[in-house]
Amino acid sequence: MKKAPVYFYIILLMSLWACQSAARQNTPQNNQSPYLQSNVTVPDKASKVQAVVQKYHQKEGFTGAVLVAQNNQIVWKGGVGLARQKTQRKNTSQTKFLVGSVSKQFTSMIMLQLVQEGKIKLTDYAIQYLPFLSNEKSKITIHQLLSHTSGLAHYAGLRPRFRTFQYKNLTPMQYAKIIAKMNMHAQPNQEMHYSSMGYILLAVIAEKITGKSYGQLIKERIAQPLELKSTGFTYHTEKLRNFATSYDITPLKDGGFDYDKGRPRSQTNTYSTGGVHSTVEDLYVWLKSFQTNRLLNDKLRQKLFTPNMNRYAYGWVINDKRLEQQGIQAPTISHTGSVNDYRAMVTMFNDQKDVVIILSNCAPVKLRKMSAEIYQALKSGK
Repeated sequence: MKKAPVYFYIILLMSLWACQSAARQNTPQNNQSPYLQSNVTVPDKASKVQAVVQKYHQKEGFTGAVLVAQNNQIVWKGGVGLARQKTQRKNTSQTKFLVGSVSKQFTSMIMLQLVQEGKIKLTDYAIQYLPFLSNEKSKITIHQLLSHTSGLAHYAGLRPRFRTFQYKNLTPMQYAKIIAKMNMHAQPNQEMHYSSMGYILLAVIAEKITGKSYGQLIKERIAQPLELKSTGFTYHTEKLRNFATSYDITPLKDGGFDYDKGRPRSQTNTYSTGGVHSTVEDLYVWLKSFQTNRLLNDKLRQKLFTPNMNRYAYGWVINDKRLEQQGIQAPTISHTGSVNDYRAMVTMFNDQKDVVIILSNCAPVKLRKMSAEIYQALKSGK
């Protein structure tokens, strides 16, 4: 049999490579950004969601990843912009980001698991586990730390040294002892005052009870049971694969944007209040787990989402007023996150069946406005 010429095989290989490349990438349509990497699962609704994401990328400079689900079905997931400017690596739904204060819901889950196991009570005083707390902090309970009603100050309590403090490497116990010396914002249980310091103390208490680090607790109690491959806590984010670098956005006169890399805070003081990393895909699995008893029993799961003062539950905001101001009438369970120039928002609508997850590696971002527009676009696609 006559052999085919060598050039025939070359052309064949090139054709196959081109087909594979086309399958991996979405061809830009209309004015779609070449940096929009998407996975459309419900085409009739996805186009409207994608249009909102595209608008925020072009007009606001948004870069990051988004996942949207309706009735427990993913409608659209994808990334937009660059995860790393230097290498031109694009964001996708599998890119890792720091999630900022969305980390608090992981911390609250660990605490309620310890309650479920009988290792701690919500009515326990924090001083039972941290005896170095000052007398004015002696009546702070675990419940109050979880619900931001402890009276502890937020980062303002660390001023004027916070500007240098945020770059220092600290052990969890060193951090807790700094908090122990802070002035109180108010007396315990007098008002809801958001305080990341309370969630630092919660993790230190959890570490003391279990003898395990916060990173180990996230891994063993949440990531492994839910098979979350890209979620965890590490002091060394530079070693993470497929991790996005964060940037500050500066609008340019020509209508574009400049992305400046800032100096990141030490992970030792973002810790349990803002240092968890994840992807939109992992966070979706995390949110879906609340429809089951896989991590918590019914009673404690209900406690997790029961609002206390000012609509705040345990690491979650119930029916956020600022979402309502954006025209959202559906019941919501949500939380935002901000650390370095990373921004995050996770929102569950309508008894947790509808979901909008936004992770960004740039700031500023109008998270609530963007989430509301995405949800409204989703509902208009009925």
